[in-house]
Parts: sequence; structure tokens; C-alpha cells
Amino acid sequence: LTWQQNDFDLVAGYHVYRAAAADGTYVRLNTTLIPPDRPRLTDTNVQPAVPMFYKFTVVTTDFQESEFSNVASAAAHDTVPPGLSHTPVVQATPGRPLRLAAVASDNVQVTEVMVYYRAVGAAAYTALPMLNVSANDWSANLPASTVQPPGLEYYLVATDGGAQTFSGTA
Repeated sequence: LTWQQNDFDLVAGYHVYRAAAADGTYVRLNTTLIPPDRPRLTDTNVQPAVPMFYKFTVVTTDFQESEFSNVASAAAHDTVPPGLSHTPVVQATPGRPLRLAAVASDNVQVTEVMVYYRAVGAAAYTALPMLNVSANDWSANLPASTVQPPGLEYYLVATDGGAQTFSGTA
């Protein structure tokens, strides 16, 4: 975090505060006064991709603390890939649709789950979006016309808008 102020001439330093919501309870992050010539602080105690809200105060040379600044929001880069759980389907009735189910979760949200499928021996996969049926449950039906001997190959991909997780088997 970096900031600037031009309302006070006799600045001893700064305090930085954080909350989980813009109108939440702000807690001071620094244990010592941040020097006036270094208006910055690195907040490393955060969850990836979860927005946090920050305010700062000015501490004057007579050690009076100002009112809060305006609110600023920031989120650390999302480094947590989604979780994806799927029990592979190893047997199906030819000529009937094949239902695939998966559980996908993330620290923020899963934005999409796709199934990629092809006939055994085919070169290209066909993409089919899975439907979010409830909470973390996702489902898709492969068309009956594709469920034919000698079989299908497929894999699933879950994304949170940044990272991807794969699950699959022939």
C-alpha cells in the first residue's frame, strides 16, 4: 500500500488500518509509527483474491492522530486454484446420454467448469460447459450420439477466472 497526504505540515508518521468490509471495524496493522518519508506498508497477512479495505491516519508531531482517510480497497493476486473432484465414469450404455457430475470449489468462486470429450481415437475434443446445479455441484450430459463403441475420452477443467484445475481419465 502507498499513500500521500498534503493536509498536515508537521507529520510524525502514519498508522494504517484494515477491515474485511468497507463499513467494517478497522484494526491497526503497524505496531510502530510509519515514518513520514516512507508512506507505504506491505500487508502480507491476507487471503489471495479476497478484497480488503484500508484507511490511514496522520500522526502529527504533537502525537495527535487525524481522522481516517478515504477508504481504499485491494486484493492480493489469486494464487489458489479451484478444487475439482470427479468420479470417472468407466461404463455407459451406447446410444444414451451420459451424465457427468463434479464438485468444484474455490476460495473466492468457480467461474466455469467445462468438459472436453471425444470418441476414442479422434483427434479433436469437443467442449461442453457444465451447469452449476447448486453450490459447488456441476453437471453436464454428453449427447447420446457420442456415446458409442469403442468409447469416449474426456476431461474436466474448472477455473476461477485465473487458475485452472484439470481432472480426467480415458
